Amino acid sequence: MHQNCLGTLEDTGKEYNQPNAANLMCALTDNKNSVTNAISQYNSMDTEAGTNIYAGLKKAYENFSSENNNKIIILLTDGVPTEYTESYNDWASEESVDSNTKKYIENIGNKVTLISLMSGIADGEEDSDDLERVEGIFGTKEKPTSGYFYNISDVDIENVVNNDVFSNVMEKVQNPINTVKVVDYFPEDIIDNFEFSYVGNPSVGTSSEEIDPETKTITWNIDTLKGEGIATLRYKLKIKDMQNAKLLNKTIATNEKVVLTYKDTGLKDYTVTLTSSPKIQLAEVKVVDDTKLNGKLPQTGESIIIAISIVIITLVLLIIYRKYRDYKDIK
Repeated sequence: MHQNCLGTLEDTGKEYNQPNAANLMCALTDNKNSVTNAISQYNSMDTEAGTNIYAGLKKAYENFSSENNNKIIILLTDGVPTEYTESYNDWASEESVDSNTKKYIENIGNKVTLISLMSGIADGEEDSDDLERVEGIFGTKEKPTSGYFYNISDVDIENVVNNDVFSNVMEKVQNPINTVKVVDYFPEDIIDNFEFSYVGNPSVGTSSEEIDPETKTITWNIDTLKGEGIATLRYKLKIKDMQNAKLLNKTIATNEKVVLTYKDTGLKDYTVTLTSSPKIQLAEVKVVDDTKLNGKLPQTGESIIIAISIVIITLVLLIIYRKYRDYKDIK
Protein backbone atom coordinates (compact mmCIF):
# COMPACT_ATOMS: atom_id res chain seq x y z
CA MET A 1 0.00 0.00 0.00
CA HIS A 2 1.41 3.39 -0.99
CA GLN A 3 0.27 6.57 0.70
CA ASN A 4 0.03 9.31 -1.93
CA CYS A 5 1.06 12.23 0.29
CA LEU A 6 3.19 14.27 -2.08
CA GLY A 7 1.28 17.48 -1.45
CA THR A 8 1.96 19.96 1.31
CA LEU A 9 0.07 20.20 4.56
CA GLU A 10 -1.96 23.43 4.67
CA ASP A 11 -1.88 25.79 7.62
CA THR A 12 -5.29 24.56 8.74
CA GLY A 13 -3.85 21.10 9.26
CA LYS A 14 -6.91 19.61 7.54
CA GLU A 15 -6.13 19.51 3.83
CA TYR A 16 -3.65 17.87 1.51
CA ASN A 17 -3.23 18.98 -2.07
CA GLN A 18 -3.24 15.41 -3.40
CA PRO A 19 -6.72 13.83 -3.69
CA ASN A 20 -5.72 10.14 -3.60
CA ALA A 21 -5.08 8.27 -0.38
CA ALA A 22 -3.53 5.26 -2.16
CA ASN A 23 -1.87 4.77 -5.53
CA LEU A 24 -1.27 1.63 -7.54
CA MET A 25 2.47 1.40 -8.10
CA CYS A 26 2.33 -1.74 -10.25
CA ALA A 27 -0.52 -3.73 -11.75
CA LEU A 28 -0.72 -7.50 -11.29
CA THR A 29 2.13 -8.97 -13.30
CA ASP A 30 4.63 -11.82 -13.41
CA ASN A 31 7.25 -9.52 -14.95
CA LYS A 32 10.12 -9.16 -12.49
CA ASN A 33 11.39 -5.93 -14.04
CA SER A 34 8.00 -4.27 -13.69
CA VAL A 35 7.91 -5.12 -10.00
CA THR A 36 11.48 -4.00 -9.25
CA ASN A 37 10.98 -0.76 -11.20
CA ALA A 38 7.85 -0.02 -9.17
CA ILE A 39 9.76 -0.62 -5.94
CA SER A 40 12.53 1.69 -7.09
CA GLN A 41 10.00 4.35 -8.02
CA TYR A 42 8.38 4.08 -4.62
CA ASN A 43 11.70 4.34 -2.82
CA SER A 44 12.45 7.60 -4.64
CA MET A 45 9.16 9.23 -3.65
CA ASP A 46 8.56 11.60 -0.78
CA THR A 47 5.76 10.28 1.43
CA GLU A 48 4.00 11.59 4.49
CA ALA A 49 3.53 9.53 7.63
CA GLY A 50 0.15 7.86 7.95
CA THR A 51 -1.62 4.54 7.55
CA ASN A 52 -4.75 4.30 5.44
CA ILE A 53 -5.49 0.59 5.36
CA TYR A 54 -8.98 1.15 3.99
CA ALA A 55 -7.71 3.02 0.91
CA GLY A 56 -4.97 0.47 0.23
CA LEU A 57 -7.33 -2.49 0.42
CA LYS A 58 -9.90 -0.73 -1.74
CA LYS A 59 -7.30 0.09 -4.39
CA ALA A 60 -6.08 -3.51 -4.41
CA TYR A 61 -9.60 -4.93 -4.68
CA GLU A 62 -10.57 -2.60 -7.52
CA ASN A 63 -7.66 -3.87 -9.61
CA PHE A 64 -8.87 -7.47 -9.68
CA SER A 65 -10.71 -8.72 -12.75
CA SER A 66 -14.43 -9.45 -12.60
CA GLU A 67 -13.85 -13.16 -13.24
CA ASN A 68 -14.97 -15.55 -10.55
CA ASN A 69 -11.51 -16.85 -9.70
CA ASN A 70 -9.31 -16.93 -6.62
CA LYS A 71 -8.57 -13.45 -5.38
CA ILE A 72 -6.05 -13.00 -2.58
CA ILE A 73 -4.89 -9.80 -0.90
CA ILE A 74 -1.90 -9.84 1.44
CA LEU A 75 -1.78 -6.85 3.78
CA LEU A 76 1.43 -6.11 5.67
CA THR A 77 1.29 -3.14 8.04
CA ASP A 78 3.36 -1.94 10.97
CA GLY A 79 0.61 0.06 12.62
CA VAL A 80 -3.07 0.59 13.15
CA PRO A 81 -4.91 2.85 10.66
CA THR A 82 -4.85 6.61 11.09
CA GLU A 83 -7.10 7.35 8.10
CA TYR A 84 -9.93 5.57 6.34
CA THR A 85 -11.16 7.98 3.64
CA GLU A 86 -10.17 8.00 -0.03
CA SER A 87 -8.75 11.52 0.15
CA TYR A 88 -6.90 13.49 2.75
CA ASN A 89 -9.50 16.26 2.73
CA ASP A 90 -11.58 14.47 5.34
CA TRP A 91 -10.44 13.71 8.83
CA ALA A 92 -12.11 11.34 11.28
CA SER A 93 -11.89 10.29 14.89
CA GLU A 94 -9.95 7.22 15.98
CA GLU A 95 -13.19 5.35 16.64
CA SER A 96 -14.52 6.16 13.19
CA VAL A 97 -11.26 5.13 11.51
CA ASP A 98 -11.23 1.78 13.33
CA SER A 99 -14.94 1.11 12.73
CA ASN A 100 -14.89 1.91 9.00
CA THR A 101 -11.66 0.00 8.41
CA LYS A 102 -13.14 -3.08 10.07
CA LYS A 103 -16.35 -2.76 8.07
CA TYR A 104 -14.41 -2.71 4.81
CA ILE A 105 -12.34 -5.72 5.87
CA GLU A 106 -15.57 -7.59 6.59
CA ASN A 107 -17.07 -6.45 3.28
CA ILE A 108 -14.25 -7.59 1.00
CA GLY A 109 -13.88 -10.74 3.06
CA ASN A 110 -16.93 -12.08 1.25
CA LYS A 111 -15.25 -11.56 -2.12
CA VAL A 112 -11.52 -12.14 -1.62
CA THR A 113 -9.21 -13.98 0.74
CA LEU A 114 -7.49 -11.44 2.97
CA ILE A 115 -4.24 -12.37 4.69
CA SER A 116 -3.25 -9.62 7.15
CA LEU A 117 0.06 -9.29 8.99
CA MET A 118 0.48 -6.72 11.74
CA SER A 119 4.05 -6.22 12.93
CA GLY A 120 5.41 -4.19 15.80
CA ILE A 121 2.33 -4.38 18.03
CA ALA A 122 2.70 -7.88 19.37
CA ASP A 123 2.48 -8.47 23.12
CA GLY A 124 5.17 -6.57 24.97
CA GLU A 125 6.10 -4.26 22.09
CA GLU A 126 3.38 -1.62 22.46
CA ASP A 127 0.88 -0.62 25.10
CA SER A 128 -2.35 -2.49 25.69
CA ASP A 129 -4.44 0.23 24.02
CA ASP A 130 -2.79 -0.39 20.66
CA LEU A 131 -3.19 -4.15 21.05
CA GLU A 132 -6.87 -3.68 21.87
CA ARG A 133 -7.32 -1.56 18.73
CA VAL A 134 -5.59 -4.19 16.62
CA GLU A 135 -7.87 -6.95 17.85
CA GLY A 136 -10.90 -4.69 17.50
CA ILE A 137 -10.12 -4.21 13.79
CA PHE A 138 -8.48 -7.47 12.70
CA GLY A 139 -9.57 -9.89 15.39
CA THR A 140 -7.11 -12.55 16.48
CA LYS A 141 -5.26 -15.38 14.75
CA GLU A 142 -7.80 -17.84 16.16
CA LYS A 143 -10.80 -15.65 15.28
CA PRO A 144 -9.89 -13.16 12.53
CA THR A 145 -12.29 -10.51 11.25
CA SER A 146 -11.71 -11.91 7.76
CA GLY A 147 -9.46 -14.51 6.20
CA TYR A 148 -6.23 -14.91 8.15
CA PHE A 149 -4.56 -12.59 10.63
CA TYR A 150 -1.09 -12.66 12.22
CA ASN A 151 0.01 -10.20 14.88
CA ILE A 152 3.75 -10.79 15.02
CA SER A 153 7.00 -9.22 16.09
CA ASP A 154 9.31 -7.77 13.46
CA VAL A 155 11.80 -10.62 13.80
CA ASP A 156 9.12 -13.19 12.93
CA ILE A 157 8.03 -11.62 9.64
CA GLU A 158 10.23 -13.75 7.37
CA ASN A 159 9.27 -16.99 9.10
CA VAL A 160 5.53 -16.26 9.03
CA VAL A 161 5.60 -15.18 5.37
CA ASN A 162 7.64 -18.20 4.25
CA ASN A 163 5.55 -20.69 6.17
CA ASP A 164 2.11 -19.56 7.33
CA VAL A 165 1.29 -17.09 4.55
CA PHE A 166 2.66 -19.37 1.84
CA SER A 167 0.56 -22.22 3.22
CA ASN A 168 -2.55 -20.01 3.28
CA VAL A 169 -2.02 -18.95 -0.34
CA MET A 170 -1.43 -22.49 -1.55
CA GLU A 171 -4.53 -23.69 0.27
CA LYS A 172 -6.62 -21.24 -1.74
CA VAL A 173 -5.08 -21.76 -5.17
CA GLN A 174 -5.12 -25.54 -4.96
CA ASN A 175 -8.62 -25.87 -6.32
CA PRO A 176 -10.08 -29.28 -7.00
CA ILE A 177 -10.05 -30.59 -10.53
CA ASN A 178 -13.09 -32.33 -11.94
CA THR A 179 -14.07 -35.15 -14.31
CA VAL A 180 -10.58 -36.56 -13.84
CA LYS A 181 -9.87 -39.59 -16.03
CA VAL A 182 -6.71 -41.65 -16.45
CA VAL A 183 -6.25 -43.95 -19.46
CA ASP A 184 -3.33 -46.38 -19.22
CA TYR A 185 -2.04 -47.77 -22.55
CA PHE A 186 -0.21 -51.11 -22.50
CA PRO A 187 2.44 -52.20 -25.05
CA GLU A 188 2.15 -55.44 -27.01
CA ASP A 189 4.81 -57.20 -24.91
CA ILE A 190 2.68 -56.75 -21.79
CA ILE A 191 -0.58 -57.77 -23.50
CA ASP A 192 0.97 -60.91 -25.07
CA ASN A 193 3.10 -62.15 -22.21
CA PHE A 194 1.51 -61.11 -18.93
CA GLU A 195 -1.70 -61.74 -17.03
CA PHE A 196 -3.27 -58.56 -15.69
CA SER A 197 -5.19 -58.25 -12.42
CA TYR A 198 -5.94 -55.48 -9.94
CA VAL A 199 -4.59 -55.37 -6.40
CA GLY A 200 -7.65 -54.21 -4.50
CA ASN A 201 -9.88 -51.32 -5.53
CA PRO A 202 -8.73 -47.83 -6.50
CA SER A 203 -8.52 -45.45 -3.55
CA VAL A 204 -10.72 -43.00 -5.42
CA GLY A 205 -13.21 -43.54 -8.26
CA THR A 206 -13.78 -46.60 -10.43
CA SER A 207 -11.77 -48.48 -13.04
CA SER A 208 -12.52 -50.75 -15.98
CA GLU A 209 -12.66 -54.43 -15.05
CA GLU A 210 -9.92 -55.55 -17.43
CA ILE A 211 -7.70 -54.42 -20.28
CA ASP A 212 -9.76 -53.50 -23.33
CA PRO A 213 -8.58 -55.91 -26.08
CA GLU A 214 -9.10 -53.36 -28.86
CA THR A 215 -7.58 -50.23 -27.35
CA LYS A 216 -5.19 -52.10 -25.01
CA THR A 217 -6.10 -49.75 -22.21
CA ILE A 218 -7.63 -49.58 -18.79
CA THR A 219 -9.66 -46.51 -17.79
CA TRP A 220 -9.74 -45.00 -14.33
CA ASN A 221 -12.48 -42.46 -13.62
CA ILE A 222 -11.59 -40.42 -10.56
CA ASP A 223 -14.22 -37.69 -10.89
CA THR A 224 -13.09 -34.94 -8.45
CA LEU A 225 -9.62 -34.66 -6.94
CA LYS A 226 -8.92 -31.97 -4.38
CA GLY A 227 -5.75 -29.92 -4.21
CA GLU A 228 -2.83 -32.01 -2.98
CA GLY A 229 -5.10 -35.02 -3.27
CA ILE A 230 -3.59 -38.47 -3.79
CA ALA A 231 -5.32 -41.17 -5.78
CA THR A 232 -3.86 -44.65 -6.20
CA LEU A 233 -4.62 -47.58 -8.47
CA ARG A 234 -2.63 -50.79 -8.10
CA TYR A 235 -2.45 -53.77 -10.43
CA LYS A 236 -0.11 -56.69 -10.97
CA LEU A 237 1.35 -58.35 -14.04
CA LYS A 238 2.20 -62.05 -13.90
CA ILE A 239 4.20 -63.77 -16.60
CA LYS A 240 2.14 -66.26 -18.61
CA ASP A 241 4.80 -68.64 -19.90
CA MET A 242 7.74 -69.33 -17.60
CA GLN A 243 9.50 -71.16 -20.47
CA ASN A 244 9.42 -68.27 -22.95
CA ALA A 245 13.11 -67.76 -23.78
CA LYS A 246 12.33 -64.64 -25.81
CA LEU A 247 11.65 -62.76 -22.58
CA LEU A 248 14.97 -63.61 -20.92
CA ASN A 249 16.96 -60.41 -20.20
CA LYS A 250 14.54 -58.39 -22.28
CA THR A 251 13.67 -54.91 -20.98
CA ILE A 252 9.94 -54.27 -21.19
CA ALA A 253 8.10 -51.04 -20.52
CA THR A 254 5.03 -51.65 -18.40
CA ASN A 255 3.13 -48.78 -20.00
CA GLU A 256 3.14 -47.25 -23.45
CA LYS A 257 1.73 -44.01 -22.11
CA VAL A 258 -0.72 -42.66 -19.54
CA VAL A 259 -3.17 -39.92 -20.51
CA LEU A 260 -4.70 -37.72 -17.83
CA THR A 261 -7.67 -35.50 -18.67
CA TYR A 262 -9.56 -33.13 -16.36
CA LYS A 263 -11.45 -29.86 -16.08
CA ASP A 264 -10.45 -26.94 -13.88
CA THR A 265 -12.85 -24.86 -11.81
CA GLY A 266 -13.65 -22.78 -14.89
CA LEU A 267 -14.57 -25.99 -16.78
CA LYS A 268 -11.59 -25.58 -19.09
CA ASP A 269 -10.32 -28.91 -20.45
CA TYR A 270 -6.75 -30.09 -19.88
CA THR A 271 -4.87 -33.12 -21.21
CA VAL A 272 -1.57 -34.36 -19.82
CA THR A 273 0.29 -37.23 -21.48
CA LEU A 274 2.92 -39.12 -19.49
CA THR A 275 5.28 -41.10 -21.70
CA SER A 276 7.82 -42.22 -19.10
CA SER A 277 7.16 -45.71 -17.77
CA PRO A 278 8.53 -48.23 -15.26
CA LYS A 279 10.57 -50.93 -16.96
CA ILE A 280 11.14 -54.55 -16.01
CA GLN A 281 13.75 -57.10 -17.07
CA LEU A 282 13.23 -60.82 -16.61
CA ALA A 283 16.19 -62.87 -15.48
CA GLU A 284 16.51 -66.55 -14.63
CA VAL A 285 17.67 -67.61 -11.20
CA LYS A 286 18.46 -71.29 -10.65
CA VAL A 287 18.15 -72.83 -7.21
CA VAL A 288 20.60 -75.64 -6.59
CA ASP A 289 21.04 -76.78 -2.99
CA ASP A 290 19.50 -73.54 -1.77
CA THR A 291 22.07 -71.59 -3.78
CA LYS A 292 20.84 -69.13 -6.41
CA LEU A 293 22.74 -69.25 -9.71
CA ASN A 294 22.10 -67.22 -12.83
CA GLY A 295 21.65 -69.33 -15.93
CA LYS A 296 19.43 -70.16 -18.86
CA LEU A 297 15.67 -70.54 -18.78
CA PRO A 298 14.76 -73.84 -17.08
CA GLN A 299 13.72 -77.08 -18.65
CA THR A 300 10.82 -79.15 -17.39
CA GLY A 301 11.36 -80.40 -13.86
CA GLU A 302 14.08 -77.93 -12.90
CA SER A 303 13.51 -75.93 -9.72
CA ILE A 304 13.82 -72.28 -10.57
CA ILE A 305 12.66 -68.87 -9.56
CA ILE A 306 12.02 -66.27 -12.21
CA ALA A 307 13.08 -62.95 -10.81
CA ILE A 308 10.20 -60.52 -11.11
CA SER A 309 7.90 -63.28 -12.31
CA ILE A 310 5.16 -61.36 -10.53
CA VAL A 311 5.46 -57.65 -10.98
CA ILE A 312 3.42 -55.32 -8.81
CA ILE A 313 2.79 -52.07 -10.63
CA THR A 314 1.51 -49.16 -8.61
CA LEU A 315 0.09 -46.23 -10.49
CA VAL A 316 0.10 -43.24 -8.21
CA LEU A 317 -1.55 -40.04 -9.24
CA LEU A 318 -0.21 -37.29 -7.03
CA ILE A 319 -1.59 -33.96 -8.09
CA ILE A 320 -0.49 -30.87 -6.18
CA TYR A 321 -2.83 -28.51 -7.92
CA ARG A 322 -1.09 -25.17 -7.41
CA LYS A 323 -1.48 -23.62 -10.78
CA TYR A 324 2.27 -23.29 -10.42
CA ARG A 325 4.56 -21.14 -12.56
CA ASP A 326 2.08 -18.45 -13.59
CA TYR A 327 -0.77 -19.08 -11.11
CA LYS A 328 -3.35 -18.79 -13.87
CA ASP A 329 -6.22 -19.12 -11.41
CA ILE A 330 -5.42 -15.81 -9.69
CA LYS A 331 -6.83 -12.90 -11.68
